[in-house]
Amino acid sequence: MLRHLVIAAAMAALWLVPTLHAQPLPGQIVRDSEHPSWLKRHGGEHVFLVGPGDPEDFLYRGERLPSGRRVGDQAQIIQRLAKLGGNTLYVQAVRSHGGDGASDHNPFTNSDPAQGIDPDILEQWSEWIELADAAGVVICFFIYDDSARIWDLSEGVGAEERAFVEALANALEEHPNLIVFVSEESEEARSPEIARELAQIFRDADDHDHLLGDHHWSGNTFVSWNNTSVLEVFGMQFNVEGDQIHHEAVAAHIKGTLAGPQDFGWLAIYAEAFATSIGDTTTRRHFIWDAALGGLQSMVFGVEVAGTPDEQLEQCRVLQEFMEDTDFWTMSPADQRAAGGTRWVLGNANDSIIAYSRDPIAPLGLDGLPATTYDLLWVDCVTGARATEFSVHTTSGTNYFTRPAGIGAECAVSVRRSWVDLGAGHPGLFGQPHLQGTGPLESGSNVSLQVTDALPLAPSTLVIGLENAQLPFKGGTLLPDPVWLVPFLIGVTGNASLQAVWPDGLPAGVPLYVQVWMAEGLGFSATNAVVETSN
Repeated sequence: MLRHLVIAAAMAALWLVPTLHAQPLPGQIVRDSEHPSWLKRHGGEHVFLVGPGDPEDFLYRGERLPSGRRVGDQAQIIQRLAKLGGNTLYVQAVRSHGGDGASDHNPFTNSDPAQGIDPDILEQWSEWIELADAAGVVICFFIYDDSARIWDLSEGVGAEERAFVEALANALEEHPNLIVFVSEESEEARSPEIARELAQIFRDADDHDHLLGDHHWSGNTFVSWNNTSVLEVFGMQFNVEGDQIHHEAVAAHIKGTLAGPQDFGWLAIYAEAFATSIGDTTTRRHFIWDAALGGLQSMVFGVEVAGTPDEQLEQCRVLQEFMEDTDFWTMSPADQRAAGGTRWVLGNANDSIIAYSRDPIAPLGLDGLPATTYDLLWVDCVTGARATEFSVHTTSGTNYFTRPAGIGAECAVSVRRSWVDLGAGHPGLFGQPHLQGTGPLESGSNVSLQVTDALPLAPSTLVIGLENAQLPFKGGTLLPDPVWLVPFLIGVTGNASLQAVWPDGLPAGVPLYVQVWMAEGLGFSATNAVVETSN
């Protein structure tokens, strides 16, 4: 009984809303403090970035008016991403003064740094970024293009440049979907010390601690970073082809993980590979999947959106949505576990694993699985078609998984530990709602509960118990003997996702029974109940 009470007391901390940090905006892109190689929204869910690595001249497209504002296709570009897919944009503030842009590709009054920033230009930038915020598109904002350099840096950052960076921070700080990079190919115009100084100036002026990064010449080392810098995001350019793209992604993931104290070094986004510049759909699709299974998010060089084929943007969304339907943020590259037709593996011990294949014949295989049950989520990387399989039994050792109908040669499968379904559901207005539990109940593991097919926006209660009571209740069966009740609301689509990290120090061998009850006007509905035993 004592161990039951210990687990019951711990339930209070599991599925409750976390306390918000004072600095970031609600929903702002931040690093996951528990899994710092990955991103999430502050106070919300994890985000997987995959999208355009262009157009670099986004802020300067179209005719420049006397006011400094532009008449271009910026809004249409964002609308196209929202419709088809791709949740990044790669934009640059200063492209003049040695950069790749025209002489008026800067935000200054009359394009003259001596006259200061033009507020009309910054206002229009904010309007575009607000559109991107609404579409869920993350702006990767580079202060400087590669060789762009306006002020003398021989004695460090001067007063004029400091004022410029502070003004940018003040103008941009209220946008949640923003990662700020000091410069592209930083070595061309500034030293690592200067890059760190510029990043610190931005951070000091920014009320919401947006993520800061830098970008370098081809390589997998974050040259500007050190463990006292506010730089955290490495925009990686590595101009290799084929399988080497994946191998360099793996190397960068490992380097970033091992850097700094408590493995809280830096995270990398694969921001540029010349192989994708040729425009080939297959090459670009392979790039984003090779990077993802290597532990990196990506931006695709050459995808400038306006003239990009629809399927290339759609395939970005296929990858994004698939990853966000897994617990990718708990995973690291694990190619040593590949068997059969599996090419790459991203995984988390034996709890949750993603296997990727291009083999047209062989089933996907994974080495070292325990004898247990898994839920499988399949995706066809070309078409976006999906398939699910529940409670698939594995044997100890190497196991093979055959593609379901509709899943082609290039595919991925998420293999995730499942809980036992006990039935006992009670149908409602929308039929029978379903509850699925995944993840083992062991220290540090991610536990997920997914509710589907429920009444949209129904007030709901997560019922957690330590015994199977099977109590008659509201016309149905309340299966858990209630120990802890967690209220929440079903989403507008009739689905809900509840996630928690299983705490340390709880006893093993205790079953956890879970069911969700929902109010539907004067009546009630209930999901099936599920059970998993703590390890």
